Amino acid sequence: MDKRDKQGRFRPGWKGGPGRPRRETEAAYLDVTIAAVSVSDWRAIVRRAVVDAKAGDAKARDFIARYLLPQEAEREGTPEDDFFNLLGASLEPN
Repeated sequence: MDKRDKQGRFRPGWKGGPGRPRRETEAAYLDVTIAAVSVSDWRAIVRRAVVDAKAGDAKARDFIARYLLPQEAEREGTPEDDFFNLLGASLEPN
């Protein structure tokens, strides 16, 4: 019996595969990155991102925002929405 139907979904009664592989590979890459980037290196990267963001670099601004602002799904419908909308509007170029 084929484990999938014509739409590619698992047929009833089929438990599927083993699932997502363990995060060993991702953990190894993270370990190497942590070992290679010192706190002073990271400080220099962040300072440069701030300078670039102030100069209008949208990617640098997004990089900083990912660390400082909650994700939309986390703040949707909260009282802070007005603040973040105002903040976003104030960051728009004139």
